[in-house]
Amino acid sequence: MRREAGKPILDAMRELRITDQNIYLRSASINIFNGMVSLTFSCDGSHYMSCDEFLDRQGDFWSAIGG
Repeated sequence: MRREAGKPILDAMRELRITDQNIYLRSASINIFNGMVSLTFSCDGSHYMSCDEFLDRQGDFWSAIGG
């Protein structure tokens, strides 16, 4: 993971936490060694993806959640 990616990842996680009252980010982690992000939502379970994929607002993940 690139060092400069840390803040944008945390900002995006915060956005997912406060965007919707019913469907929200319940927990998340960043694995800095392998460059992966783990996300658990209140409604549909967990997602595990690369940091680059998470930061790509055009990716499948973001279109699925309406971002």
